[in-house]
Amino acid sequence: MLQRFADAVGDEEEAFTSLAKMVPMGRILETDDVTPAMIYLASDESSMVTGAEFVIDGGLTAGYTPPV
Repeated sequence: MLQRFADAVGDEEEAFTSLAKMVPMGRILETDDVTPAMIYLASDESSMVTGAEFVIDGGLTAGYTPPV
């Protein structure tokens, strides 16, 4: 999905840099950011977790608006 955006922009580095600026944590989500949550949910430690929402988006949906 990100690659299609980068292709549309024409410059991959510029596209990813501009996207990262929109995320409060300052970088684009990577697979390693989600892996610990998936391991937890697959483990016995999460046996009482039901209907929970795990938002792993670097603060993007927290309502933060980065400076332009």
